[in-house]
Amino acid sequence: PPKDNLGIFTPTWFTCAAFLSNEDHRKFVTGTKSHQVRLYDVSAQRRPVLSFDFHETAITAISEDPDGHTVYVGNASADLAAFDIRTGKLLGSFLGKCSGSIRSVVRHPQHQVIASCGLDRYLRVYDVKTRQLISAVFLKQHLTGLVFDSGFSGEEIAVANTVVEAETEEKMTILEDDEEEDEDKTEEAPVKKRKSKKEKRSRDKVSEKGEEIDEVRNKKTRDHKKKTKKVKHTQED
Repeated sequence: PPKDNLGIFTPTWFTCAAFLSNEDHRKFVTGTKSHQVRLYDVSAQRRPVLSFDFHETAITAISEDPDGHTVYVGNASADLAAFDIRTGKLLGSFLGKCSGSIRSVVRHPQHQVIASCGLDRYLRVYDVKTRQLISAVFLKQHLTGLVFDSGFSGEEIAVANTVVEAETEEKMTILEDDEEEDEDKTEEAPVKKRKSKKEKRSRDKVSEKGEEIDEVRNKKTRDHKKKTKKVKHTQED
């Protein structure tokens, strides 16, 4: 058994299991929390016949292939890969990584597709040969298990992809129309300019100067009137 951080042996914590063949139930493969994949053969011995590690997080999902010697392994760090259980060799990793723990992996018995789901709320379908992501569907809640319908066909995936693409195009066109309307509104709306402090001060100074000029003019008119009165008086005398 593996050791923990203190060097103490810990009991094996199995997280998932799958039989390699529906006809022969003597061989099965398991995943553990200590990121180990183990192959057991009941007819040979009780201990694992083969054991190998897969990254550094717990194995959370395992699925068998109809060929009887390929297994698909998913872990808590959203990694999905295919292994040859006869040698423990990594055949390849699936592209289109998830962002949450994978909780279920299912291989279709007839079509060359595999599906996975997990805590990121996405159902993903991959091509077994190319290991490319075919489709991803957001299902709004944490997913812990999945099964294939007996009437499943590859055409449904193509239809789902076309529907998703059409919806995304409609959303993009709606967003573009909304942006154009907002731009039109902003152009039509009058722009209110804020008066700066300098403009206010300059206007105050101009008004003060105008008042001073008026006072000087008034004084001049008064003095002129007084002078004219004095001249009249002197002439009469």
